[in-house]
Amino acid sequence: VQVISTGGALKSSTLSLVGKIAEKTLENFYVDKAIISCKGLDVRKGVTDSSEADAEIKKSMVSCSKRLIIAADSTKFGTISFAKVVVDKKHLPVYTG
Repeated sequence: VQVISTGGALKSSTLSLVGKIAEKTLENFYVDKAIISCKGLDVRKGVTDSSEADAEIKKSMVSCSKRLIIAADSTKFGTISFAKVVVDKKHLPVYTG
């Protein structure tokens, strides 16, 4: 397994790397699948998250991927959170646990 770190600011609550440095790093890559979580998943408003920083890094992943997969549990359906991640992505597969 090869791990590539994007750099950026480490969010201690989620141990995720966010911010402009992380977003800029992702511009250099293309991936087959982006698997992201979310705080809200609504038919009209799309995929949303609770923080702008999380939403922006997820947008970066979506833009460099061929396919988007949302990992969400049933509590996310019909929920709209603070920051928009993606509204229109064709054939949006959702996996629930």
